[in-house]
Amino acid sequence: MATDWTPGESQQILATLIPQNGRPRNKVALPPSPRGFLPSGLADFRGFPLTRATSVHFDSADFTDARSPRNEYGVDQLVMLTYVKCTGVLFDRAGMFHRIDGEFDACSFKKIGTSRCAVVGTFRDCDFGGTSFRNAHFGANFVRCRFHDCNLTLAGWRSSFDQCEFAGAKIDSLFADIRDVAMSADRVTFAVVGSSVFPGETRHY
Repeated sequence: MATDWTPGESQQILATLIPQNGRPRNKVALPPSPRGFLPSGLADFRGFPLTRATSVHFDSADFTDARSPRNEYGVDQLVMLTYVKCTGVLFDRAGMFHRIDGEFDACSFKKIGTSRCAVVGTFRDCDFGGTSFRNAHFGANFVRCRFHDCNLTLAGWRSSFDQCEFAGAKIDSLFADIRDVAMSADRVTFAVVGSSVFPGETRHY
């Protein structure tokens, strides 16, 4: 799989992902990939040098192995998705994510890299399998999501989980109440408000 994007390939796409002068805007569509489509029917953005995206609608795209480039000082610039809408998008093994914020349907975040990541918004039928969310802050609505084999030693859990799966997940003993509920069945529903866990209930964040 080719992962080296030339400036000519990526420049126009990056210009669309980031609003000019930081001004608010309505969501814009992800531009077509210069690399066309994969046999899966997804637009080919594998290995793309992803850093920021604000108010963008991603639809049916493969960002597997997308990596945030390092700046001139050798520091990873980190990936920040803000107010985005994603439908059927793969982010597997992409990173490093510092913020994932928006509305996500049928997306995959398997084994992504994170750095004290904030996870905000609504996630439906998404797969986070094998991802380390160490020191992450959750403040989201998760519906039918899978957290199999995730490292969930989070800094904050303020979220709602509706019919989610946590098989093999690591949850710090500091959150023993959450761990007991999350591991109690194949699919579980609960909400976390402050330091309190409400089994069988959902909230909207």
